[in-house]
Amino acid sequence: MVASEDAGVRTLSLKQVRDLCAGRITNWKEVGGADLPVHLVSRNPGSGTRSTLEQRVLAGADLPKVTVDDCVGLDPDRPGRCEVGDTDTLLSTVARTPGALGHSEVGAATAHDDLVRVRIDGAEGVEDGAYPYWQTEYACTYGKPPADSIE
Repeated sequence: MVASEDAGVRTLSLKQVRDLCAGRITNWKEVGGADLPVHLVSRNPGSGTRSTLEQRVLAGADLPKVTVDDCVGLDPDRPGRCEVGDTDTLLSTVARTPGALGHSEVGAATAHDDLVRVRIDGAEGVEDGAYPYWQTEYACTYGKPPADSIE
C-alpha cells in the first residue's frame, strides 16, 4: 500500500485499511494523519494487484464505485475514488494527489521516493509473512533464462 506524503500516515491497522478502502474513513485525521479527504486510487477491474487487494486485504469485498472517470477530476475538498490502467500511472497519481492511497507491487513502489510505503499492523514487507498485501507470482521461460535473471 502506498500513500501520498501529505496524508501524514506511515502505518495503519488492517482494519483501518479496510475502512479506508470501503469509504468508512473519509479523512486522514480519523487515523492520525493530516486533515485531508481520502482519495483512493486503484487499478481497473481485472488487474492482478487489484484482485490481490480485494482478496487478501479486503477479505473478498469489492471497492466502492468510482466517483470520477479521470483521477484529475478528484475534488480536492471531498473524498473520492478513481481507477487507472497501469501501475506507473497509479503511483504517479498517488504521488501528486493530496490525500491519496493506492496499491502496487513493492518493486514499482520502491522506485518512487515521493510516496510512503504504508506499514500494515507494523509490518513493512512480505519477508516475514506478516504483511497482508502480497501474492506469489510465477514466471515460465522457454529454455534457460539469462544469467542475470531471477531463477
